[in-house]
Amino acid sequence: MKKLLLVFALVMLGNLAVKAQTNYRAALGLGIDLYDEATFFGASGKYFFFR
Repeated sequence: MKKLLLVFALVMLGNLAVKAQTNYRAALGLGIDLYDEATFFGASGKYFFFR
């Protein structure tokens, strides 16, 4: 059972590595800073005009 779980985890990690290399044109993100007593939120974006 442990070997099956290990193989499954390795396959899933390999699948994520393949998807990480795909090309994309736009991305959106949200940053949250939970430092000290203040909380800051910030949106970010990225767009590529040329590939």
